Parts: sequence; C-alpha cells; structure tokens
Amino acid sequence: LLFNAMLVSSMFAMRHNTLGTIAVFRNIAPLFTLAIERVFRVPIEVDGPTIASLLTIVLGVGIYHAASIQFSRVGLTAIGVNIVFAVLERILQRYLLAQEPVDLSKPGMMLLNNAVGIAINGVLLVAFGEAWSAGAAGGKPPALGSVLWGL
Repeated sequence: LLFNAMLVSSMFAMRHNTLGTIAVFRNIAPLFTLAIERVFRVPIEVDGPTIASLLTIVLGVGIYHAASIQFSRVGLTAIGVNIVFAVLERILQRYLLAQEPVDLSKPGMMLLNNAVGIAINGVLLVAFGEAWSAGAAGGKPPALGSVLWGL
C-alpha cells in the first residue's frame, strides 16, 4: 500500500510542480531516511563522507535544475506527502529484506507488491476518469495498451 501511495502522490506532485522541483526535493529523501533509521537504532553505519556525498548530490541536482524550480503551496505539500510515503516504503523494505527477513523470495515480493499496486491503481484510474483520458493526450491508445489495460 505504501508503494501505491507513493506512486499516486508522485503523479499528484507532477501535476502541481515542475520536474526540477520534484527532482531536487526527492533527492533530499535519503537524508530523512538516514535520520529516521538513526532514531529507531537501525544498525547502519553512517559517517561524515556518506552525509557529504548525499549533500553533494542534492547540491548538484539543485544547481542543475535551478532555472526550473518553482514553488507553490499545493505543490510543496504534494512533494512532502510523496517523500513521507517514499521514506516509509524504503524503511519497510529494508526492514523486511535485511532486519527481519520474510519467508518470500525477492521476485515473489516484487510480484506481490506490484499486483496489489496495479489493482488499487486500476480502481483509482477508473474513479478519477484517467482510464479514458489517454485518447485526449495523444490520439487513440495503441492496441497493446488496450490489451494490457484489459488484463
């Protein structure tokens, strides 16, 4: 469910922000993840060079996208919600894969994660009328897309 929430909030953030704004703020998420893992005493080694490299990435992305960064209240809220879901999802993944491994293979976990996500997203696509807006975005959807949508 967290993965699905991350996808939906990401699409909402894309509607209200420029790509540059999203790229800069999403690159801050690993810093939040490290801080949360430290608070909950997750055994992970973090040193000065690790923090410096993450800050360098944020600075580099910020410089690269400086001309296209635009702020709005709704946009920043959407990015904040997206970052919360992304950080929680990554922490849960790390916990299930490294801390308390579940008795399921990684491909099995991926299949389960995507099967639940596609079912929920399918319902949301229909509920918000996005399923039929593909034609308005660029003509008739391709035949393969129609087949996949039918599945």
